[in-house]
Amino acid sequence: MRYKIPRYIDYEARIFGPASFKQFLFLLAGMITVGFLWLLTDSLFIFFFLTLIVSGISLTLAFGKINGQPIVTMIGKFIAFKTTGKKTYFWKKKDLAPKPIMRKEEEEEVKPEGRSLPTKQKRGKLDKMSKKIETS
Repeated sequence: MRYKIPRYIDYEARIFGPASFKQFLFLLAGMITVGFLWLLTDSLFIFFFLTLIVSGISLTLAFGKINGQPIVTMIGKFIAFKTTGKKTYFWKKKDLAPKPIMRKEEEEEVKPEGRSLPTKQKRGKLDKMSKKIETS
């Protein structure tokens, strides 16, 4: 190849510093949740414990990647996989009996006058395809 084509280009624009808009929303949701925890909890130990959990979740959702894809995308695919009833497994072999190919019987056309003309045979699909290949 003469020219190299770039792959795996990240198209998300960085709007808020190193974070894209979607990442900023996850961080903002985490900060709002921590603010509500500050108002709702009386104990400082419980507040810091819950803050570590919430901030870890929001940072993971914002910046975490699995195999180059964001974790939010992977979670969505996981939920879609679990909610759909039909699952396809390609490695399981199905035992299917072979279908026999039935050939149509040859038909003869005879003129009512009684003359012996060449008989016309009904052609199968394979004969028609071979004729198309040979003549085209």
